[in-house]
Amino acid sequence: SGSWPGCTAVAVKPSGAFLAVASASDVRLLDAATGALLDTLHAGSSEVKSLAFSPDGSWLAAGGHDGAVRLWDATTGEYLRRIDGASGPVCSVTPSPDAACIAACYANGSVRLWDAATGALQRTLHSPDSVAEAVVFSPDGRRLATRDASGFVRLWDATTGSQSRTLSVGTHAVKSVTFSPDGSWLAGGAHDGTICVWDAATGEVLHSVTSSNGPVCCVTFSPDGSWLAAVTRTGAVEVRTMPTLAAAAMTRVDDALVGATWSLRSQTMYVVGSAGLHSFAFAPQEDEAADAGPPAAHGRATSDVTG
Repeated sequence: SGSWPGCTAVAVKPSGAFLAVASASDVRLLDAATGALLDTLHAGSSEVKSLAFSPDGSWLAAGGHDGAVRLWDATTGEYLRRIDGASGPVCSVTPSPDAACIAACYANGSVRLWDAATGALQRTLHSPDSVAEAVVFSPDGRRLATRDASGFVRLWDATTGSQSRTLSVGTHAVKSVTFSPDGSWLAGGAHDGTICVWDAATGEVLHSVTSSNGPVCCVTFSPDGSWLAAVTRTGAVEVRTMPTLAAAAMTRVDDALVGATWSLRSQTMYVVGSAGLHSFAFAPQEDEAADAGPPAAHGRATSDVTG
């Protein structure tokens, strides 16, 4: 436990054993079962904006406000390398499924793919009418999805760097985008509260709903893809059934939330915001009557690391 206001990012190691939480220039590694502080990693004087573990759990990447991507050994905490090469803060980092590559999105709108082992630049994604703000790999590593400043979602060929498709939610700015674990769906959350699911292969809108809880800042799939969590800036954590987006559960914290992730080994969800870290155990109740009205808040806070 600890007093860590201003949390900016959270990531869970694939094994589920521990999680990383960013606050200012510190990255704290916590035991997922107990919440105990295991280690603190330092990113110099630069605020950390994004975190990601490699799929094999061997390293942790952090994107900093100083434009650097830093890598640590996820087991020992040893500092591995720093990757520079683009001007402006790093908005998001995401590893390729084979852990060989890191995609980083920068505040100047560029997206660069780096060799995770050497730090060498592999490729830069270019779009004359796009200023990317976030990037994510598809589970098969063949595609990338970016969210840009104009609110569009763009799909790219990860090998050639060519843009293949552009998606949108009407005129509303998409603030978060993610692939389902099997890569068949792409989900996005918009500033007006819209939550949308596309067919990742065709770009067809499958379902769309609008949350009454304000701007959606993050969407994240459960490990089996059965549920989609949507987190809002007003502190709401919604869980929706895939692919219909029917409401399954909702809970709320007194915090301005900025990010969320599920544990890959449990039904635990972690969310972060200006007040700190919150964790929830999601236990869906499938025996609720269909006509009983909106589902109750089954997500329950199991721990709050807020001081």
